[in-house]
Amino acid sequence: MSSESDTPNIDEVKQTLSPGSPFMIDLQTLITTIIQRITHLFIYVILAGYVLYTCKVCQSNLFPTETACKPYTNSLANVESIKTNIFETFMTRPKMSQKLHFSYEKNDRNIILDSIRQLKEEPTSTATGAYIMTIIQSSLTINYIFFNIFFNLLNQLPEILILIIGPAFFLMFIPILLIINIINVFISWFTQLKWFFKKNTNDKLSGVPTWSTITILEPMEFFIAFVSIGFFMFLGFIILPPLLPIISTVLVILTIFSLNAYHGTLNGEEIGLFGVIQLVFTYYKVPLTTIIALMVIIYTNSILGTTSGVFCVITVILIYFGIISFDLFKGIPEKYLSPMVPSLQAIKTCSAGVIQAGGNKKDTFNTNAKSFNSKLKQISKQLSKTK
Repeated sequence: MSSESDTPNIDEVKQTLSPGSPFMIDLQTLITTIIQRITHLFIYVILAGYVLYTCKVCQSNLFPTETACKPYTNSLANVESIKTNIFETFMTRPKMSQKLHFSYEKNDRNIILDSIRQLKEEPTSTATGAYIMTIIQSSLTINYIFFNIFFNLLNQLPEILILIIGPAFFLMFIPILLIINIINVFISWFTQLKWFFKKNTNDKLSGVPTWSTITILEPMEFFIAFVSIGFFMFLGFIILPPLLPIISTVLVILTIFSLNAYHGTLNGEEIGLFGVIQLVFTYYKVPLTTIIALMVIIYTNSILGTTSGVFCVITVILIYFGIISFDLFKGIPEKYLSPMVPSLQAIKTCSAGVIQAGGNKKDTFNTNAKSFNSKLKQISKQLSKTK
């Protein structure tokens, strides 16, 4: 009798667990949904770590926004040495944090801008090459200036808010930067055509180029300059516009990924962008685990039903109180803490009118949108002072 009564139940369980059954379809949907949501969460946290790290680089005033100093010239800037708050505590009074420090001397290089400067300082440099390099250099400079303004303002928020809303604000900031780059490249394409009225008179294979202005007293070179300007104006009106979104995207991507070149010191050890992102996952393990647990409970309840949802709640409670031995809700020990310091941006000073090797003034190489860049830097400094 018992064997006969158990047979239908076994058959029912087998039918429920068969690959095409409604339960297995729902279970597959649940697993896929949870994996997708966890992946989205991890991507958001990675982006949050990037934003947090960029805020600290910005506070240390390492972005190359001053065209009178490296990497635009060979002159080092004078940057105030400060410590920045990172991984702040929530419940302590006074509030504590670990300290991240950046040394300007170890972060004064920029691969792209250094390469542009070296190309422009080649003894065989041409007006066409200097023209193209100046457009790229100007766009990257404007990108760093806007990065400096945006992340300096964002850095005034508490760290938890930077992590929560920072990625969303950053994603809204990127399209604005793309539009700015499109406008700047298009305008620079025409304003920098004056380069074709310059020639490199350095006839040696050493030193730096010596630029002189082509005048009407040099009719052949004057004619070639006019033809070159006409050709590039044609390119600017016909060929350039469809390419502007691509060029703008490349310039913004280069700016974004250049943050990986900056390295600081945290708790006596050197650390970079990916190290900070990894520590964000470690330091905020409990909040992330809580979010994932809530997602599992909510989606299990909505897809598999109330019974499965209640089972998930009980399981999470048992893990939380240590009855089921998993350290998912156990935070890391808080070490290397000290009272928080102000979030004011480090002061950077740069000599005006720096002369490059070869006797050429800096503004010969950095004339594009000069007044615009200057105004943006003034706005950035004013906004920093008001915080």
